[in-house]
Amino acid sequence: VAQLKASMVMAVGRFGRSDDVDPISKFLRDADSRVRANAVEALTLIGGEPANRYIIAMMADDDNRVKTNVLKALKGLGGPSLLELLRRMAQDQRVWMRASAVFAFSKIKSPQSLVMLAQIAAGDSEDQIRKKAFSVLVAEADDGNPAAAALIEKLNQVKASNKEETEEEIISHLAVSEKESLFELLRNEDPCKRYLALSEIESDFEKYQEAFIECFLSEKDPFLLSMMLTLVKEKKPVNSINRCIQLLKHEDDRVRANAVEAAAAVEVVSSADYIRPLLADQNSRVAANAIIALGAIGRIDIFAEVKKMLNRGRENFRQSALYIISLQRDSQYVPLLDRLLNDASPKVRDKSYDILRNFVKEKVPGAIKLLQEVEQRINLEKSREHFFENSLDQMFSSLVHMIRASEANDDDNAVFEKTPEAEKQSLIQLACKAIEHGAGPDAPLEMLGRIETELKSIDEAILRETQSSSEKDGVEDAARKMSEIQLLKIEKKSLEARRDATLVAFALDLFGSKDRLDARTQALLRVELARVEGALCTHVPAGNFSMLPPRDAPVSEIFDLTMRLYQKHVWDFSIVTIGKFIRWFALMLLIAVMIALVKRFSELAASIFALLASPVFAYLSLGIYIEWKTLVTCMVDSYIHGREIDREKISAKVSELYPRVFSSCLRKYFFLILWGLAALFTGGLVIGAGEAYDQIGVLSPIAKLIGTLMMIFIIGSVYFRYMLIEPVAIIDQSQDPFVIAEKIYNRNRLKIVTLIIFATFIMTLITGTSVQALTFLVPVLPGGVSQLLTALLAMISEVCLFPIVYSSVVIYSLMYYRYRQ
Repeated sequence: VAQLKASMVMAVGRFGRSDDVDPISKFLRDADSRVRANAVEALTLIGGEPANRYIIAMMADDDNRVKTNVLKALKGLGGPSLLELLRRMAQDQRVWMRASAVFAFSKIKSPQSLVMLAQIAAGDSEDQIRKKAFSVLVAEADDGNPAAAALIEKLNQVKASNKEETEEEIISHLAVSEKESLFELLRNEDPCKRYLALSEIESDFEKYQEAFIECFLSEKDPFLLSMMLTLVKEKKPVNSINRCIQLLKHEDDRVRANAVEAAAAVEVVSSADYIRPLLADQNSRVAANAIIALGAIGRIDIFAEVKKMLNRGRENFRQSALYIISLQRDSQYVPLLDRLLNDASPKVRDKSYDILRNFVKEKVPGAIKLLQEVEQRINLEKSREHFFENSLDQMFSSLVHMIRASEANDDDNAVFEKTPEAEKQSLIQLACKAIEHGAGPDAPLEMLGRIETELKSIDEAILRETQSSSEKDGVEDAARKMSEIQLLKIEKKSLEARRDATLVAFALDLFGSKDRLDARTQALLRVELARVEGALCTHVPAGNFSMLPPRDAPVSEIFDLTMRLYQKHVWDFSIVTIGKFIRWFALMLLIAVMIALVKRFSELAASIFALLASPVFAYLSLGIYIEWKTLVTCMVDSYIHGREIDREKISAKVSELYPRVFSSCLRKYFFLILWGLAALFTGGLVIGAGEAYDQIGVLSPIAKLIGTLMMIFIIGSVYFRYMLIEPVAIIDQSQDPFVIAEKIYNRNRLKIVTLIIFATFIMTLITGTSVQALTFLVPVLPGGVSQLLTALLAMISEVCLFPIVYSSVVIYSLMYYRYRQ
């Protein structure tokens, strides 16, 4: 059991015994990331060089929690101690230890690490380790590091001359000579020498400040300028401000971003006017640094600028905006986090969630409420499969589970859950399918192509080494070949991890922008996108939680959703409907009793009273009906999105919406009456024409049929459309409900008509079945009692099931609004 294994590994680490390092190290290769992370933490608790060697080897792990624990452990070591340990690892007899040292050096940006990589590239006994160290130097040189470029040139010269480079010669190539002072190195024409000087100058900056400023004023290399600007930001030399302002217009993005930070650190007030134009910079980091610098002195409204940055569209600007938000502690940023928690990019949503949790720790007003909503959304998404279970279902499932447990049946032990591995595999499948069909950018394809080429060469090398093994080989040769094969396998695993990480990043970007894909690409990737959406388990789900079906869902799926929602909340729907029905019935009974009382005195007075009471009764009945529809719409809207209803709030909302919905409903029935009159007139003309020629026997029945069908068609063409008026008026208060109802109806007339007819038919069928069941159960009762009970049950059944038809229309309307957004 992974959870128990992880806990036991941590428990062993807490004993702090050095003898336990090797047993714990075996769990660093466990398939479960929790076990690996706890193993790193346990080794950190034990400490010592043997434990630290294993910890460094885990720097290449692809799990974030493992990486975090490794970084925590290495921070405790300190720079010099870590470098010394890595030097010893680079000379270790074990191949995988030397490979881990290369990876660690690649993450430490210093001249010392570059020297060690050059030594490994020049003299390691394993070809794959030499190639790996050299590739790291190439990557650093491509990034602009002059020292890495100088070392590569030196190594190429050595290779071309077939001469072995000694360790001392490589060290001396990047070492500061005793004859050369830092003053001379800073003024040296060789950028490599200036890089070495800048790496050494920080510890005694005051002594070399004048020479540094002189070099800073004339430096052209973007990489070195970035280093210098970082030093300026930390040391704040006053006479550097003019150069910082000048570099605000540099063509290199990294230089401009560092120049903003440096200028703000030295003299932010005097440089503010020069920084302001960078608010509109095309690089997100430059713009973010400008906002932070100007906001600190009150020259701009940070909140307004962050909103502008979010409106620029690209994801890197949203990431930079999140960085700025993370530095604030103001409640006005909580709505922005709410917006970003619904972003299309999973990376943006996850980062927003982390910032929100920090806001809660800092007690920012409004953050706790939003966090509760987001966590509820996450929990709802995780339990989507059990969303429609009510208390009866849970009780029944518990009973079934208890019975199965008592039977000790091992066949039902399989548990299906969302796991990080399932998420990773679904993302990889999406990326592979997208690459197969040529969707997405070309940059990842080039990187993947290089990785595949390296993997192919490694497979060929493994095959050659395996085939070259012979029984005649001595112990030394066999050991060498075995170590070479093991190293190749380690390298292969590392490359496969890089390939998977590249595919996952590519798939996440594709998934984040899925709404902007063209129709053809969406159709090709539909299955893979759905699989990713179902497998995401570590990300905040996209958009507000909803159980609404897809836009192109058939009628059967929409009605199935309606029935399942009704079944889950059957008690709430029934109570609301029966309550409104009782009010209406009591009103009708009251008017009937009043008419009967008046009738005792005068038939004429009773007729006049009934004539006057009828419109009042109709008006009050319509009001009760509108209240019921508003209540049911709000309930469906809340339940389908996983929100529990608050009786007081929903009553207030009904009162607020009542005037608008009532006026729309009056217009609706007015138009229905007009269309009804038009239908009667048109159908009546056809029927009347047929009756005029009654001597032709066939013509009259055909005319009646045609006239009746015409009346049904005219009434039906407006009735089904007007069924959408109330839901639209309740859901959207900003537009004319008649216009929106027309759009929804015209989008797919056949579907909405079929849905309403099908729902009505099923409701009638269930009511009839209930009546038949009662007739079967009470055959012994007197006829009058049996008939009364049957009629009563039929009425209650029909009243309780009445929300089904209307709920189907509400769900269809909600689908329109969701997919329009």
